[in-house]
Amino acid sequence: MPPTPIAPVVFRHQGLERYTSLIAALLMAGLAVGSCLAGLGIWAGGQPLESLILFVLAVFIAGLFVYIWNDSVAKFGWKLQIGVQALRLNLPGTRSYLSRPPAFEGEVPLRTITGVEWREERYTMGPVAVVVKAWSLRLRDGQRIVLGEDRPIPRTGDYTTLMRQAGEAVAKAAGVRPMRLPDAEGSGGFLGLAFTRGPDWP
Repeated sequence: MPPTPIAPVVFRHQGLERYTSLIAALLMAGLAVGSCLAGLGIWAGGQPLESLILFVLAVFIAGLFVYIWNDSVAKFGWKLQIGVQALRLNLPGTRSYLSRPPAFEGEVPLRTITGVEWREERYTMGPVAVVVKAWSLRLRDGQRIVLGEDRPIPRTGDYTTLMRQAGEAVAKAAGVRPMRLPDAEGSGGFLGLAFTRGPDWP
């Protein structure tokens, strides 16, 4: 499949998506601080058991804050620009839901891209399972660059489409066809907040 020259185009998360995640992170931070302060007040009032419960809740909410904050940072930082001869990538290390691919920032010549591949990744957290659609680039030297993932949209059955749109555009510019790889299983760890692990890429 020959490369198809396209005008320079930029892919990034929409403003509403970026600022919604930022507001959610700030709300979690406020709840964590509020729970901690309430626990201190109850402790001073001579109710250690109730205060301990609030401290535990504050720690849990703080974990949610860290996760949502990292996701917000990734949404603000993630950017893929297709030029005439190369990609310009800014891929934060927190761009994936439950895995941690290495951060990448720099240019990738289109002629070095030998594959644009995607797969479904399943993460199980107790009775809950989450399936994401991860996209990556395979380069001539054997290196793989994970672009990110499209995630399920709650209560719709649909998925976000940014990674698919970007991956298909890169494939067109590089003259390759997007290829689906076999599904893979990762580990959701503890409620998706700790001890998570993404599946290896072939």
